[in-house]
Parts: sequence; structure tokens; C-alpha cells
Amino acid sequence: MNSKKIFEGLLTAYILSLFLSMGNDLPGHLMVRYAAGGVLALYFIVLSLFNRRLPTLSISLIFLGIFLAFEWGRAVLALNAQIGPAELRAAYLKAPLFWSFYALIFLMAAQTYDSRPAAGRLFKCLAWICFFIAVNVIPAILIQGHAHYAIGDGRGSFFLPILYFHPWIPRYLLSRFGHPNYSGDLMALGFYAALALAWYAGDLFFDRRRKFLQQLKEGRVQPGDKPPLPLNGILYLFIALVTGAGVLLLFSRGTIVFWLISVLIFLVMVLLKWRSRRVLIITIAILVLGGGFSGWTVNLPKVWNELQTLRQEQQGIEKGPIRGAVGQNKSIYTNREGFRRALAISADYPFWGVGTQGYGIVSKKYEKEGWERYALSRYYAMNHYLHMLAEEGLGALLYFSFLFVYGWEVLRNLFKIKSRFQGFICLAFTAWLAMIFGHALINYFLENITFSLLAHAMMGALAGISRQNFLVRNS
Repeated sequence: MNSKKIFEGLLTAYILSLFLSMGNDLPGHLMVRYAAGGVLALYFIVLSLFNRRLPTLSISLIFLGIFLAFEWGRAVLALNAQIGPAELRAAYLKAPLFWSFYALIFLMAAQTYDSRPAAGRLFKCLAWICFFIAVNVIPAILIQGHAHYAIGDGRGSFFLPILYFHPWIPRYLLSRFGHPNYSGDLMALGFYAALALAWYAGDLFFDRRRKFLQQLKEGRVQPGDKPPLPLNGILYLFIALVTGAGVLLLFSRGTIVFWLISVLIFLVMVLLKWRSRRVLIITIAILVLGGGFSGWTVNLPKVWNELQTLRQEQQGIEKGPIRGAVGQNKSIYTNREGFRRALAISADYPFWGVGTQGYGIVSKKYEKEGWERYALSRYYAMNHYLHMLAEEGLGALLYFSFLFVYGWEVLRNLFKIKSRFQGFICLAFTAWLAMIFGHALINYFLENITFSLLAHAMMGALAGISRQNFLVRNS
């Protein structure tokens, strides 16, 4: 086994471990993932130098490099007490470490998953880890009505209680808690991975079936030959349906809305890229099966009622935060207050920002009377982009430029791709990234280190897979 395959296995295991934290920044989980990530980064740098294989330069990477230079420059100035108040110095100093870590995992994934075998193995692992999460959470929802098992003393567990057989398991490996507002976003990645694999398997089945029928017509079929069966396609379609049901059963309206929008994006892009009767037939079949399975397993009227609560909150907003009853309209007020604080902080710190994780340090100063009950807005702006603008200042605009150019590069390459396998994989990643960056408009999960690491790893993987020099075999 060569060194690249060893590194691929280690990186894949690291990415899968991020799922087990369920996007939560638990102290023990972070410690282990910092240590493992540091070792992986060192191994990657040594391998790259030894093999003389440097990352492929692109415009998006240039913007990312400029952003990192800004972060390191700000840290140097803060170290010399030349910018910002003393209370923000730690936030300025930590920032380049976080963002360099994210950049490294982006580069590692881009350099590792740049061939068909590596990309195929990654997608199978993503499908199965999310299936594992779904089969853990679905029974709890169906039996108890929420996504946690009761284990006594008022405690709960997101995964089956039997899996926490040693104190080290919840401390370092498996989270006991899974927030419904972003657990569904994690499972959606497995849904897309399985859907892409099922779609590709169905496409291959049609090719093999046509070839078999042609051979049968010409009398070239041997007595032992059997007609092809779409077994792989059925297996991964089942995994996609189960993980999709898990997303819906969590009843998070934000997740559901952005997931459904991303599914629509995925289907439209598939139909635009492969304009054929076969693709249309597969699309209709998946929609019918998906709709039927969802109607059978999920209480769709309850899902619709959950989505309707947003309208109720908007109607109740006229009461104001003080007159409204405690617990009512909490979500929309929390978001609105977080937006307001982030914009106020950005106005006071327009160039340097307040540093990564600095929002929580200064936001209480911007609290208004009557809004203190919406405590989550003290720590998060509830909008990833406004949160970054408050914390990174000018650096946020550099990072947004990186995201914009990265998206343009991926879409440009996407419609040049000829390989069906490569195309389905890229579309699946694109749909999931569209979902989480859309959902980040009203949620804070990308401020969580473990979730952000996963997002940057998947962005890097998509960058590697969408390249024109992607190593394609048997596509």
C-alpha cells in the first residue's frame, strides 16, 4: 500500500469522526480532533514536499491565501498591541490558527480525492456513516417523539445508549447531543452521496441491460449469462430514502426548507446536464419512490405544520420582544437580534473586526432592554455572513470573494465534465454545499469548529473531483 492510500484512509477516518460529534464543539472531541488534524496536516506537508506535488493554483486559492495573510497580519499587530482593545487580543491571535486549519483540510481533501477510486470510496463512506446516524436517530423519534434516548438522571443520548459502553466514548468520540437544527444538515450529505451512487448505478444498469438485449438479439448470450440487476442502485437508493426520512423526521423547518431547495437544484442541474429520456425516467422514478417512502414513514402533515409555524412567528412579531410571552416567537426574535448586533459591531470595527470568536466577547455591550431573553444572540449572529463580517472585518470580504470565485470555478468545470460518475458526484456535493451555505443565513452551525472543518473538507473534495484532470476510470 503506497503512502497516498494510507493518507487517504487516515483523512477519510478523520472526516467520518467529525460526523460523530454531530457538529458540536465538545472540549474532549475538539482536543482529539485538533491533535489528529495536526498530525494529518504535518503528514500531508511532508508527503507534498517529498513527492513534489504542490496544490494546483487557482484564482480561488489566491483569494484564500490573501485572506490568510490578512488574518496572520492582524494577529501580529494584535500581539504588539497596535490594534484593538486588550479584551480582543486573544480572539485576534487565535483567528489565523483556526483559518489555517480550515485551509489545510481544504487542500488535503482537494489533493486526496482527485481520482475516481478515491472519490468513490469517500462517497460510499459518507453514505454509510449518515445511514448509521439515521438508523440511530429514527427509532428514538418514532418511539419517544424526539431525537434522544432517555438514559436516566434526566440525561439523554443521540446514539443508541449501548454504544456509550465506556466513559471515553462520549468524552472523545460520540456526542450525546445532536441539535435538530443542524443534525439534519449532516445527514443530508449522506443522502446526496447515496443518491448520486444510486443514480450512477441506475445509469450503468441501463447501459448493461441494453448491451445484454443486443447480445440476446444477436444470439451471443451464453447459457450461464444472466440479465443485469440494479442491486447497487437499489441498495444506495434505500440508504438515500432512509437518510432523507431522518432529515424530515427531525422537524427542523430551516433544514427542511433548504434541503428541499437543494434537492430541486440537484434535479434541475441533472436534467440540464444530461438531457435524455433515460435521465428523465430515472428522475421521475426517484421522485415517485422518494415521495411514496416519505409519505409512508414520515407524518407529512406534521412537517407542513412545522413549516407553518414561521408564518405564525411573523404574525406575532408585532407584539414586540417585551410584550410577547416568554418562549413565543423566540426563533425569529433571536435571529433578528443577532443580525442587529452583528451589524452594529461591524459598524464599530469595520476594518479589523473583533476577531474569530470575538462576537461573544463584545455582543453584550450591544444588548438592548427587552432583548436579553434571547440569550443565543449573545454568542451568535444567527447568520454566518454577518457573524463573519463582525468578527473578520475586511477579511470577511476577502473570504466571501474566495467563496464566490470557488463557486464559479466549480460550476464552470461542472458543465465541462464528460464522465457520468464525476458529474453525479460533483452535483451531489454542489447541492449539499448550496444547502448548508443557504441554511447558514439563519443558523450558526458554521461557527462550530467541527462543522466548519467538515464543510471545508467537502469543499476541498469537490475542488479536486471537479478538476479537468480528474483521473477517471470505468466511468
